Amino acid sequence: FIYGIISKTMADAGDDAWTNQRKTTVQSTWKMVEGSLSTEATKIFYKRLFAEHPTVIPLFNSSDMELQAEKLFKTITLAVESLDDMDPLVAKLEELGAWHAVSFQAEREHYDTVGDCFLWILEVGPGAAWNDKVADAW
Repeated sequence: FIYGIISKTMADAGDDAWTNQRKTTVQSTWKMVEGSLSTEATKIFYKRLFAEHPTVIPLFNSSDMELQAEKLFKTITLAVESLDDMDPLVAKLEELGAWHAVSFQAEREHYDTVGDCFLWILEVGPGAAWNDKVADAW
């Protein structure tokens, strides 16, 4: 899910929208999440996702959620660190999103659901650092 969200957001934003300031904001915000929550951030993300949207739980029935949380955390970290090289990043994230659609029946309408839960994690992770500028960058 998150692969599709990040990929779609970056692709829709276009080169002009991804200024150095926005990249720096995204990277510094994620560093705060890394420093304060680390992989606990993605564990909390999944708990919130399942609580808020229990219809997605069956998509994860065969998943080791500890491993899933680690994979998601590493993928987000890699994506955030790769913002200076967008073309291969977007291509890889689109590939991962397509794989999730085929392998796990992830659907377009799941993107908003996952996006909301992901943004909530960013909001609670950095805490006071979250503001309209940070929200817009993400």
